[in-house]
Amino acid sequence: MTSISEHEILGAVAKAREIAAGLLVTEFHEKCRELDTLLSKILILIGKIKSKYSIKEIDAGFSINKLIEKGSIKEYVLELDPKCFISLKKVFKLYSLGELSGLEFFDRVRAAIRLSLNIKERDLYQMFVFLSLLLYLKANILRPSSRLVLERTTLPRKIPATVILTTVRGKYLSIFYEALRPVRGGGIPRYRPDIMIYNGLIPEVLYSEGRVYPSPDYIIEVESGSKWFEKENARVWGKISNLELIKSYIEVFKPLKLVLISRVEVPSYIREDLIKYGITLIDGVYYNFCILGEELMRIFDQI
Repeated sequence: MTSISEHEILGAVAKAREIAAGLLVTEFHEKCRELDTLLSKILILIGKIKSKYSIKEIDAGFSINKLIEKGSIKEYVLELDPKCFISLKKVFKLYSLGELSGLEFFDRVRAAIRLSLNIKERDLYQMFVFLSLLLYLKANILRPSSRLVLERTTLPRKIPATVILTTVRGKYLSIFYEALRPVRGGGIPRYRPDIMIYNGLIPEVLYSEGRVYPSPDYIIEVESGSKWFEKENARVWGKISNLELIKSYIEVFKPLKLVLISRVEVPSYIREDLIKYGITLIDGVYYNFCILGEELMRIFDQI
């Protein structure tokens, strides 16, 4: 087997950074600008949440934590940390061995950056919605006491609540943030609600055969893409359109209410279709957490 020196790998990484720098000011300039706007709103929300609930730390996982630390999507991308760009590790080695042409290397680097930006948009916007909900809820945190973890390691079949709150009406509210992570030995669940909410003190739920028990009272789904309603969502058992996936959550999880948050405005025919299924739509939110929080409270104010 041909060995690769550290110097050769570093040369490939330097070349990748050069490619990335060019792409970030050309092809991905607009996406970076939008993500920086979103990131700035999240930083504001983190400060407000820490103050409101006396939380010392919000841990969103290595990749998002790194992005928050950098404060800029461009700085994050240019570092090309292999822990954040797993898809590039093999590419660096192949390029160092001379098994990739310059054009192939460029295309692989561009694809990795595009994928990372899309994933970060999804993850950040989901976090934006969750933090906006926490900010506007009239409640206090029962648990956790000081460290809010948004990245979880799911135990087989058991899923712990992300946060449990007590409302001003003296009731409990249990929230599960993207609870259905891959379960050991079970692959990626086909149905993964972004946020599940329970009326009551529910410290954990059980996951079995694609469902959670008990069924959530509310599900909040988050769509950040500009044309999400025209696209498909890949799952273990094949592709399904985003719209059909969202509709199927009603049948699978049987929530009292399903709320869909869309960063962009959706066409009227999509809105009418969602209403037929009893789905509450909040669209055209973009990066305004004040508007989002007020809209969410119109739905959850009676909790």
